[in-house]
Amino acid sequence: MTRYNIGEVAGIYGDKAERLVRIISDPMIDDELVYSVLTAWNSTKTLALAESSGTEIIWTGPSSTSSGTRNTEPVIVELLKSAKRGERVLIVGYRITHGAASIIQELNSCLKTGILVDLVVDSSSVNDRELSKCFPKGKLMRPTIYARKEKDYGKYKMHAKVIVVGRREMLVGSANLTGLGTEVNFELGLLVRGPAAGRMADLIDGMIKEEYFVRIDK
Repeated sequence: MTRYNIGEVAGIYGDKAERLVRIISDPMIDDELVYSVLTAWNSTKTLALAESSGTEIIWTGPSSTSSGTRNTEPVIVELLKSAKRGERVLIVGYRITHGAASIIQELNSCLKTGILVDLVVDSSSVNDRELSKCFPKGKLMRPTIYARKEKDYGKYKMHAKVIVVGRREMLVGSANLTGLGTEVNFELGLLVRGPAAGRMADLIDGMIKEEYFVRIDK
């Protein structure tokens, strides 16, 4: 951070910005302390802006360059925890595996508390095996699972990734629900609050109604 970008980084300008530049340039001030304070400040600013705009950038990536941006895995867990009894969690994804352990655990908790969970995934033997691990067929409460109908195999892939909770909030991004996608890879997404979440659910439901996706969990 320099006098040339301090306004963008810290959100302050003028005399306050000049004073802050002098403080962080002081060799007696510990660099790690300055970094920690600025990171905390930037995180607070980012969340405040997100709440006012209805959108928030989410990512999977190194914390040292996050600029206050929250990570994919804890955001998904928080999103699922916010679901209430009677609400529906709709998850669309190319791949879902047991490697995303905390997310799978929270999905099972949702099922136990009476929250509806619908999954729309790509048709593949890998998904079949992984979903059996995540949600064993002998369990009383399991999600409703949809995939491309068999005659459409090879024509297209279910490559979209979105999580909609209660028609009020959704996460749209590049990350699969895997350990790599939520904790290791470089992934980006947008957390969106508001009526767009309901429209997204309607879009997916329309594709289910038209049988682009059919139930495979029966």
